[in-house]
Amino acid sequence: MPAKISFNWQRFVTFQEALKKHKGVACLYVLTDKEERILRIGESGCLRSRYRGGTGWMVEAAMHGSGNIVFVAAAPADQKIRQSAEALLTYRHQPPYCQRDKLVPPVEPLEIEHQGDVPRGML
Repeated sequence: MPAKISFNWQRFVTFQEALKKHKGVACLYVLTDKEERILRIGESGCLRSRYRGGTGWMVEAAMHGSGNIVFVAAAPADQKIRQSAEALLTYRHQPPYCQRDKLVPPVEPLEIEHQGDVPRGML
């Protein structure tokens, strides 16, 4: 029987806003365009680690004025579970800016429930 996991999504206009709200929390994140089509899905044990080394500011600059949206949901601290959820969502939604997990379905059985401000591209 597959494990069940629930994500309560929140919407942010910038990655900086998401960082402030999810400081030190393991997360899944989704970047969408202004129509909420999924562009990228990722996971992190600490969202700040995705922002290190100037990469975050590059993301902010690229998003500036684009209308793109960041969705973030707290995720289990267990990295294997987070990575399984990321892989399943990537396989299902085929985001153009994800290179892994698009061709072969994940091995780990997982049932995902979405709550909160769910990106329209996931509905």
